[in-house]
Amino acid sequence: MVEGIVMNSGAKISMFEKFVLKTGEGPIGERVESQGRWLSDARIFNPLLFPYVHATIPNGYIMERLTPIHLARIDKTLLFVDVIQKLEELWTTGQGWHVHNKDTPDYDERCEGRWEEHMSYIMSRAASYCPWVVPHLVGMQDNLDPTKFHYCKAHGDPTLENVMLHPRDGRIVLIDPLPPSNRIPECKESDVGKLMQSASGYEDIKISRTAHVQFARKHLHTIFSTVGWVGLDYEHERMAAQYFELCCWVRLIPYQQEMVRHLYEERLRAIIDFRNI
Repeated sequence: MVEGIVMNSGAKISMFEKFVLKTGEGPIGERVESQGRWLSDARIFNPLLFPYVHATIPNGYIMERLTPIHLARIDKTLLFVDVIQKLEELWTTGQGWHVHNKDTPDYDERCEGRWEEHMSYIMSRAASYCPWVVPHLVGMQDNLDPTKFHYCKAHGDPTLENVMLHPRDGRIVLIDPLPPSNRIPECKESDVGKLMQSASGYEDIKISRTAHVQFARKHLHTIFSTVGWVGLDYEHERMAAQYFELCCWVRLIPYQQEMVRHLYEERLRAIIDFRNI
């Protein structure tokens, strides 16, 4: 048994031979508990995409133990393709949902109100911690139409660090979702933005305090050529995914030490300059 590993999120992981206990305190515990409920519900429709949750408990959950992926030792290009294929299953079949926007009969106009709340949140975060990004965020927001987003059942945080292997058959399994909130729209573009965050070196920075930017162009090309966009406005979809990647880095900056914050800001500048696209 390995007990009491505290993750970057503040959640605590205790690992046993056959299962893992994930818990937290206060708001972190509430989020962890909601993750457990999300995973349990999502497995009803996509049982092979997510870990089996034995039980959801107050401020936590118990799930089957999985095998970690050593990202520094593998070809990430193939992993991106595999993850996207799994996400496509979630986006199109998760909990009976399907991708929809303003042109589909079940479009929910509340999505536009959530977009307003999202903009308020992300602009406040950027103004406080990286004000030089604000004009770029405004420029992208002005060119985005939230009614064109592909709203669907989204994972919320499908970075490569949230991908593991099932010990029984070696298939990839998606862990640690971010249940929907008004801060980030629950849409396909926001999930793709998270994948782009990984392509731009998110895990590399965490592992080795450096971003291997020479691979970013290849990985980003893999993502955009693999994702099955269902709309006709490809440029809008691409811009939305780029915007949500930018938001990913902005949201994380306040939690980083000075050295890592500097690396995050470098990645922000590269994204804004479109050097990796």
